[in-house]
Order: sequence, then C-alpha cells, then structure tokens
Amino acid sequence: VGCAVCHVPSLETGPSTNPLFHRRTVPLYSDLLLHAVGTGDGIGQASAAADEIRTPALWGLRFRRPLLHDGRAATVLDAIRAHGAEADLARRGFDGLAPDGRAALLAFLGSL
Repeated sequence: VGCAVCHVPSLETGPSTNPLFHRRTVPLYSDLLLHAVGTGDGIGQASAAADEIRTPALWGLRFRRPLLHDGRAATVLDAIRAHGAEADLARRGFDGLAPDGRAALLAFLGSL
C-alpha cells in the first residue's frame, strides 16, 4: 500500500572493521529520513523543519505504546490514520484494502 516507501523493510550497515557490524542487513522498517507526514510537532529542530518527523523504525513495534512522537496514537490503526502529507497515499492505500487485507497488514505490524 506504500508504507515501505518510508518504512523500508531493511537497510545495510556500512563498512566496519568489526565483522559484527560490517555490511549487515538490519530489518529496521525505516529509511531514517525526515518526512512531512502530518504528525510533526511544529517545532523546528536542527535539520528538521517544524512539520517533519524522522521515520521511526517499526521493529519492536509490538512492544511500544503509545505511538507517534507525541504519544497521541493508542493503537497502530490510530497511528496509520494520523498519517497525511507525504504519507497520505499510503494511508489511502491502507484505507482502500479489503477488511481481510487490513487485518493481515495489522497482524504483520503486530508481529514486528
């Protein structure tokens, strides 16, 4: 539905003299970049504009509550519904799924 545009399933670490960190694949579900997705706090900070937020990693999502940077989302569904701006297309993609598709996606996110 488009979530993986920002919540990239995996990233690779860079070169390292330590083999534990050298070019390892990390299932982060983030691009670690700043995006305006309608959940910013209105405060510019360093390179982040007031409407931007860094894409949070979704690994470990099942252990976190509340969600979003300000804790306003009690559930994963609430967090998805709060997405707008750059993430509006992904939110609309989620909304356009059949009920079983939505349930499958929420179950997957609950497994992270």
